[in-house]
Amino acid sequence: MKRAALYARVSHAGGDQNPENQLAALRAYAAAREWQIAGEYVDQAAAIGGRDPRGGFVGLPAWRRLWADCRARQADVIVVWKLDRAFRSSRHALNGLAAMREIGIEFVCSTQPIDTSTPQGRFVYAILAAAAEMEKELISERTRAGQARARLEGIRIGRPPGARDRRKRARRRSKAELQAARFDLEAIA
Repeated sequence: MKRAALYARVSHAGGDQNPENQLAALRAYAAAREWQIAGEYVDQAAAIGGRDPRGGFVGLPAWRRLWADCRARQADVIVVWKLDRAFRSSRHALNGLAAMREIGIEFVCSTQPIDTSTPQGRFVYAILAAAAEMEKELISERTRAGQARARLEGIRIGRPPGARDRRKRARRRSKAELQAARFDLEAIA
């Protein structure tokens, strides 16, 4: 019986993204194949920090724990919901696959036809990794173009100002008023 390490990642903690959506699908996938779940690993934040040579990102603690457990042979297969949950570029996806193969770990996407234990799965993996990177770059390109157009139209980019911003402005005003008062006192003296 294979031991499966289930990995889920959401880009924003809280809010409208919930890793349980991915985990439920991963659990069902493993159960349908009669795999034992060796562990569930969840990162709930955008990728931060540098890139890990095995793929993924240094700033994702669950990803690091997953790799440590795989190196300790606590799992036979890593199961993710989609390829982009584990990797951000085709190069890192392919490096990750190579690192997995070196330690004898298989990689499976539950919603994509990727199963690195088969030649067809490795072929599809390479194609989907390249397509995922292209999609990411196209989205980024469209986002930058939309932001540039919005700036030209005078539209403010970013989150709307809130209470924290009002407090900062009030502190700046207070500091400026104190400096002006001090200047006035120096002029009088």
